[in-house]
Amino acid sequence: MMVFTHMLLGITLAAIVSSLYPVNPNALVVAGIVGGGFPDIDMLLIHRKTLHFPVIYSITFIILLPVYIWSGSALVILLLVGVSAAALHSIMDILGGGKEMRPWRKMDNRAVYNHVTKEWVRPLRVFYDGSIPDLTLAILLSAIAAWMLPRRLWPLIVGLVLFSIVYALLRRVVTRWIPESYTTFSSYIQELLTNNSR
Repeated sequence: MMVFTHMLLGITLAAIVSSLYPVNPNALVVAGIVGGGFPDIDMLLIHRKTLHFPVIYSITFIILLPVYIWSGSALVILLLVGVSAAALHSIMDILGGGKEMRPWRKMDNRAVYNHVTKEWVRPLRVFYDGSIPDLTLAILLSAIAAWMLPRRLWPLIVGLVLFSIVYALLRRVVTRWIPESYTTFSSYIQELLTNNSR
């Protein structure tokens, strides 16, 4: 799933929480965006392994939930939103293809690394990042978030949707410009950064 969809999911989680608890929606949205996008920073390391923790994020959420119920702390609820967005990011990547740059070829069986069992989870291949179903989900999430959040946050939501549309339109086109020797976006990005730093 594209990172914009993950961020919009984080925003939607923030919208739901803000409707239930008296917490600043701006802060919740920031927590949702950070949590939703955080795991993909490992594009610079080992993608879908270094910062993707489907089990550990989920356990952290389960631990934090009673802490919030007991304390009512605004900081804890921000952590809950961020951690739940990161957990859903890691879990939902299993729905897509493998780590491969061209997931429609269905050649890579590494969806997300499970640090508990120390093995890669196989992709379900329901849809891959940048596909029409992925874009559809992003638009649906943005509609829910916009409906629930104050209008001042709409430009942010619309901006993420626009990025999603552009990404979906260019998803396959971009891969035609990249040599076949690069099997993942992560390896290509790391090579670009290495060459530019010299």
